[in-house]
Amino acid sequence: MPPLGASNLRKRQQQAEHPSERHSKRQQLDHSTSAYWDNLSKIYLTKNAIREHDRRNSAFKQLQKLHKPVNRRHCRPNTRQFQAEQDARLELVRLPGFLCDCSPTQLKEITRLSRLVFIPRSINTLTPKPDNLAEIQERLAQPRASLSPSKFSEKCFEDFREADAHASKEPVTTSVNPVLDGDIGDHKCVGGEYSFGNLAPLTDGTLSSAKPDHFFGARPEQLNHSIREALSDQIIPSTQDDLPMMPNFFLEVKGPDGSLAVTTRQACYNGALGARGMHTLQSYQQEPTYNNNGYTLTSTYHGGTLKLYTTHVSKSDNPDSRPEYFMTQLRSFALTDTSEAFRQGASAYRNGRDWAKEIRDDELIRAANKRHSEAHSSISQRRTTSDSTPILDDSDGSTNEYQDAQWSFAAPVEEVPPGNPKTPKSRASESLDTAGDEASQTTSDKGPRLPS
Repeated sequence: MPPLGASNLRKRQQQAEHPSERHSKRQQLDHSTSAYWDNLSKIYLTKNAIREHDRRNSAFKQLQKLHKPVNRRHCRPNTRQFQAEQDARLELVRLPGFLCDCSPTQLKEITRLSRLVFIPRSINTLTPKPDNLAEIQERLAQPRASLSPSKFSEKCFEDFREADAHASKEPVTTSVNPVLDGDIGDHKCVGGEYSFGNLAPLTDGTLSSAKPDHFFGARPEQLNHSIREALSDQIIPSTQDDLPMMPNFFLEVKGPDGSLAVTTRQACYNGALGARGMHTLQSYQQEPTYNNNGYTLTSTYHGGTLKLYTTHVSKSDNPDSRPEYFMTQLRSFALTDTSEAFRQGASAYRNGRDWAKEIRDDELIRAANKRHSEAHSSISQRRTTSDSTPILDDSDGSTNEYQDAQWSFAAPVEEVPPGNPKTPKSRASESLDTAGDEASQTTSDKGPRLPS
């Protein structure tokens, strides 16, 4: 047993190290936060953006206090150049111009307004909505036989309400998700509570990997292996190859003590990753298309309230910027209000899940497989035609090497009996005669190679 004095000495040393460690972590956090804001294609007006704006202004004022101003008119050229470089290093990266001209009172009003409306770039511009918004909402409103009063009774509703009331004592995903999901069909298409570590970052990598609570995707074998290999970091969330891919329906849940703001941001992050994957597969082997349709649905459950959103991708006005992702609220339901409210909300949730599956499996995956199959068949057909049918070159500039290679496929010339003159034919020329006039007249710069 070590002496008591040595033990106390180690404790004091450990306590002395804590402030420096906290300072180092704080510096690292500030650095990553700055990198996050600097790499955004657009900075929207939110409370966090204003908080970052104030933080940078405070840091800039501290640097100005440490920086002793110099009269440049009395400086040598080299000193003036150094002074200009020093000012450039201290230059503040500011938020969009319309914030710089706002008084403190106006900033308070804008901040209050940003809590009510998601404002991109300017005050007079609303968040773009997807073109298929009405189609999705119509699908969500359809009734489901599995939630009719005869199958989902008042007793079932009371059990759900009881589970929600005790959600703080056990994980919400365990008590609430099974009731919302109902019959999910294929369990191989369901995942959650693991990191999306295989996906490429949305920005510069400063954001941590997403970790959805609950999501639905497709089986890996539904998509051609070559497509999966080509688009792996866009559509396959995990390095484990038997887990679902191409998730486009997400659920984030929080208990009564959880934060609604955090839940919404997580849903936004999940939706952007899902929308990017859908758009990448939609653009496979063709030019990227931005049709302003939403193919990804996200949902949040917090305090008995279910909210459903759709996320769509849009091309940025700046050609050098990344694509933009917009999340639009579809519906909201107070599931613990009445049994009828629960039926409407659960029906919308399950209808949205089924709609996302149809878009993912029946449209995007099937179309990508078809394009790949057609392209592969076309390439194979061209190779087969090129390998099986030697092409005669009728150009004046044909070389002896090409002619020698062409005749290497021919059998020995048949002996022509005396008195019966005819043009000798080789097997290669006979095959060309039966291949049609069009094939025999085709020219090519590639001839068959001599066997080594």
